[in-house]
Amino acid sequence: MKGGIILHPSQQWFENNLGERIIKALENNKIPAKYFKTSKEAKEFILDNIPMDATVGIGGSVTIRQLGLIKALEERGNKLFHHWHEEMGHDEDGNKLDNWYRGLDLEVRRQALLSDVYLCSTNAVTRDGKLVNADGNANRTAAMTFGPKKVIIIAGKNKIVDDVDAGIARIRNVAAPMSAHRGKANTPCATTGVCTDCSSTDRACSVITIVEKKPKMTDMTFILVGEDLGF
Repeated sequence: MKGGIILHPSQQWFENNLGERIIKALENNKIPAKYFKTSKEAKEFILDNIPMDATVGIGGSVTIRQLGLIKALEERGNKLFHHWHEEMGHDEDGNKLDNWYRGLDLEVRRQALLSDVYLCSTNAVTRDGKLVNADGNANRTAAMTFGPKKVIIIAGKNKIVDDVDAGIARIRNVAAPMSAHRGKANTPCATTGVCTDCSSTDRACSVITIVEKKPKMTDMTFILVGEDLGF
């Protein structure tokens, strides 16, 4: 089912087939990966694979919040490090509040880098199993590749692209404008929806990374969901 509409069996076959091909491509790049048709299935798997006593770092991800993982982890007692909440000087969309303090903001992002488990999404996953990402501060891109004991990356099927160039184009023309608009950033794309390769201090794509193979010292798992999630 998609948006309340029941998919034709051929549509469901095509989506499942694509999902499995992406998983195989990721595994060929030494990135352990799993495909789930629904968010519910993915959420259950993720929670089952995070120890009850683990510290969990969380990137600024709409996907993670759409899955309801933060609330679920808090309710069962995991200690979380994430900056999209009032005590850290942000609202639930990541916008700075009056109590924002740079030192505290930096500290919680650094704590997330050393967490037992780090949860985030990717801006794009290519058909040949590469991960393409952009960040303004690079805390998420850094944590994805080194630092946490385990990294779990979750993405909806809307993040699938043909190749790295298409991934970068998706970042500039889709993900970054929506992220900037969400965060009320002072960038041209937050107003126009169009990337101008700006030099704004609020720029959301200052650092671009490409994961071609699993980092040697990082326990990384990729979860692909057969639904649209995040930006």
